Parts: sequence; C-alpha cells; structure tokens
Amino acid sequence: MANPIQNRSRYDADVRARRLAVVVREVATAERFETLADLVEAVKTRAARLRLPWTRDAIDHAIAMVESNRPIVVRARTARPRVPAANVRPSFAAFPSREAAAAWIAELKGRVDFAIRVMR
Repeated sequence: MANPIQNRSRYDADVRARRLAVVVREVATAERFETLADLVEAVKTRAARLRLPWTRDAIDHAIAMVESNRPIVVRARTARPRVPAANVRPSFAAFPSREAAAAWIAELKGRVDFAIRVMR
C-alpha cells in the first residue's frame, strides 16, 4: 500500500501547479509578453497578490502546462534596417583608378577599427 503522506504531498504539489497554471493563463490573456522573463515577473506579481505560494520551478511547470495547449510568449519579428547595396559593396565601375580603390579600402579599415574599439 502506498504511503498516504507521500500521496498527499504529490496531490498538494499538483493542485498548486494547476492554480499557478490558471494564473499563468489569466496573465497571458490579459497582456502580450515579448520575453519569458516578463511573463514570469507578471505571474510572480499576480501570485503574490493572490497570496499563492510559488517557486520558480512551480512557475516553470505551470508555464509548461499552459504552453502545451497554446503558445504564450509571442516574439515579434523585428526587421533589421537594410543598408543599400551601393553603400556596402560598390561596383567595380565606381573605382576608376587604383588610388580610388585604395582610398575606399582605407576608409573601410578605419570603420572596422572604430567598431572594434567601441566593442571593447
């Protein structure tokens, strides 16, 4: 026969996870989240207002329960600004002489060196 105390603790953990899953579903329906961290913070806040005990593992489990039915975190696709091709790679006709090509390479090297200095 199974230990009733162990069964009770499993039952309590399952009930807590389901309660948090309801909170996750409510919070996710109320607003849209770009990152998982934003969602977790909103769930923590809502659970604290409702005086529900929570742990990070319990919140992760509740999010997994809800995400098994529908996606929660919607990541917006951001379009990166495109640089016109003329600024990136000039055609060979743009360099009438070897000196013009050397000047363009020197300018490009300066930009790369500047970017490396800024990144450090």
